[in-house]
Amino acid sequence: SHIQETQLKDRVAQLETMLEMHERDNQHLVQQNAMAHSTELRLNEERTSLRSEKQQLRDELDKVYMERGTMSAELEQVKENVVRLEAAKNRLEVETNELAHERQALIDSLNNAERQKAAMMDDLNTYRKESDRHAGLIARFTSEKEALAKQKAELLVQLSILERDARQQAEHIARLKGEKETLESSLFDAQELIEQLQTKQAALERETAELKLRRDTLQGTFVCAPWHDQIYGYTDNENSVLAHTAFLTLAELLRAHTNFQVELDKSQRSQRELGSQLHTELADLRSALTQAERRAKEAEEACLQAVLRADQAVSVMGRHQRLEAESTTDRETELRKSAEEVNRLTRALLAAQRDLTFDNLTLCRERDEARLYSEQERQRSLLRAAEEKAGLQERVSMLQQTVALERSHQESNVRGEQERSALRKATEEARLDKLKSSESWLDEDRRQLLRSLDDAETRYTEAEVARRRLEGDLKRTRVTMGELEQDKQVTCVYLG
Repeated sequence: SHIQETQLKDRVAQLETMLEMHERDNQHLVQQNAMAHSTELRLNEERTSLRSEKQQLRDELDKVYMERGTMSAELEQVKENVVRLEAAKNRLEVETNELAHERQALIDSLNNAERQKAAMMDDLNTYRKESDRHAGLIARFTSEKEALAKQKAELLVQLSILERDARQQAEHIARLKGEKETLESSLFDAQELIEQLQTKQAALERETAELKLRRDTLQGTFVCAPWHDQIYGYTDNENSVLAHTAFLTLAELLRAHTNFQVELDKSQRSQRELGSQLHTELADLRSALTQAERRAKEAEEACLQAVLRADQAVSVMGRHQRLEAESTTDRETELRKSAEEVNRLTRALLAAQRDLTFDNLTLCRERDEARLYSEQERQRSLLRAAEEKAGLQERVSMLQQTVALERSHQESNVRGEQERSALRKATEEARLDKLKSSESWLDEDRRQLLRSLDDAETRYTEAEVARRRLEGDLKRTRVTMGELEQDKQVTCVYLG
């Protein structure tokens, strides 16, 4: 009995230590819940800021569209100016041809006059006239050569400008293509991340179901604790107080474990299935408890019978002293059987104690593993939310950079159009076609970015709805667990 009392004291000390650990774990869980709530509030604020930034980007896109309309009007004006310049050029060519004809007529008349005047002149006048004519031809050829050189220089300058513009356009197109590929890869990564989240959510639901099954099994073990106390009440009345204290400690440990399980069951979704399953298992536990009580009564009756047989043997020894020598073997056999029966019952009780201790250790280990896994899953969820937020911010910044580049590109195009308003019609038309194609391509990328932002907002809204649904399931689960706790207490009172 002294050894059992020492063991019970050690066990009570262990249970008190485990209870303190449970209280610290509960405090840690409360702190984690507060941190999760603050994180949720911060994410809501960031979602509001992202929506405002999205509205600002849409306003900037509207401004860009207005600027594009203004540029289109200016391009139409440039086309009209080019048409007017071509008409003026044609008129100047006609006037130049007329002046050339008039000049030729004047030259002919002058030559006739000179021939008439110089009819009487010597060969010297003829040589002088030829030298003058050659000098005029040389001067004209020189002036035409200078004009051609100037035109060549102007054409070279224009060609270099066109080549520079072409290189800038090619670099801009390559940069935009790279940004488009980056956005497509980001979208593909986001889709893979969503699939991984769905897979992990399914795995978490399966693991939650397994943990729930373990918890119910452990609760069944703890419900059978009154049978242990009854046996101790029949075998050793002196330790009943310690046994009752141990049972109360186990009850407190059960309540702490129930609170921990309530925090763990946040991902359950179906209250009706859980309620029916719990009621069925409660009925099974009640039947198991009834069977355990029946076995305890049978063991008690066996003990009483053994004691009665021992008493009968002693009375027989007192009444039949003369026949002691003849019946010694029978009495020893009967006493041996009684002792073996008592030893067997004692071993059964010790085995039950060992099983209870092993179950407690298993419960602690499973609880630690479940808590570690839930903490890891929570950290992963926070990291995934931070990564999604960073991805959205990167997309918004890329969209802003694209809009800024488009605006600067349009401004440079406007300046280029103002500087190159005197170029030929073919150059203007080619550049206008290039601008139209680049603008249509940029509009398509802008629409794709807007669709990506809308999809991201839709996914965020769906996640918010799922979170609210899980909170509702958690509240309903807490109500169900409270009802089960009341049923368990009523059952314990009824069995006690």
